[in-house]
Amino acid sequence: MLMPPSGRSGMSVVADSPSTGRRSLLVAATTYFGLVFAVGFVLGAIRVPFIVPLIGVRVAELAEMPLMFVAVYLAAGYVVRQHGRLDASRHWWTVGLTALGMLVLAELLLAVVLADRSLGEYLASRDPVSGAVYLAMLLVFAAMPRWRLRRTNLAATYVRETDGRRAAEVLLPTWALLATGGATVALFVGLAWYLAPLNPGVLALQLAFTPRTFGTIIHLWSPEHLARYRSHLPFDCLLLLAYGGFGYLLSTRTRLLAGLHRSLREGAAWILPLAAACDLLENGLHWWLTGAPRFGVPVVYAVAATGASVKWALLLAFGALCLRGALNGTARSVERVERG
Repeated sequence: MLMPPSGRSGMSVVADSPSTGRRSLLVAATTYFGLVFAVGFVLGAIRVPFIVPLIGVRVAELAEMPLMFVAVYLAAGYVVRQHGRLDASRHWWTVGLTALGMLVLAELLLAVVLADRSLGEYLASRDPVSGAVYLAMLLVFAAMPRWRLRRTNLAATYVRETDGRRAAEVLLPTWALLATGGATVALFVGLAWYLAPLNPGVLALQLAFTPRTFGTIIHLWSPEHLARYRSHLPFDCLLLLAYGGFGYLLSTRTRLLAGLHRSLREGAAWILPLAAACDLLENGLHWWLTGAPRFGVPVVYAVAATGASVKWALLLAFGALCLRGALNGTARSVERVERG
């Protein structure tokens, strides 16, 4: 949240008491840690059972790092905007280092306590290459709030100097949009090509609400095609992360939907993340249902198909909102030209 100038800069905590300032620092650090840890936990839950058996520990962990960098970048930006009154550099270094301590402690608790391993066993189990990159990512995690503060202050100065005319262009994380959008297109095209030999197609299986329909489709597939379908699921999880992030950024960091009602704009930001959550539910259930015949649980088939149906409905709804926003923007541009 951009604040008007006060003292040395546009954001200040000079009016806060020491106890209030410390509380704000702790809340900011906890929020930052919680967001990044939640993303890492979800990615780990996908990586360990699905990705590692296919490509190995090292490649799987390295492939996860760009996604974690995006998560760290977005989480730090969110915390800086929400706690904008913490202006001094030392405050955000404190936030980053405190959150780092929380993250390392949580990682050790998961590895040592829950996994029942000693600290030495855990450290010895780390791959030397991906482990070194992980250590570098921890340093990035600690420094990111301070770096995002600098970008936010630069954006605030620019907005004041240009009277806010190009604020969206300053705050737009172009590289993140390009990364998530490019990943979405690449993964979608690649998976569509990979699954093209399946007949009936994947969509028929996704919308199979009963064990009988589901089993009929599986029976029509060869064992090789069934194995192909199961092997695509981990990469489909990467796809849902990509399009979920892309939809959120497109809605909140561009002016594509600026012409829509505020409630529609705010709701649109969460349409694709919600679709991604439904997609994840569908993938998890399909992984279990295709592992062995399980005809005695009809409710699971219905839940999986419902998740797929909701996913496709949300994707279509987001597309319709984007089309409407683009048409509104075009109409406004034409109107300005006619007036000019």
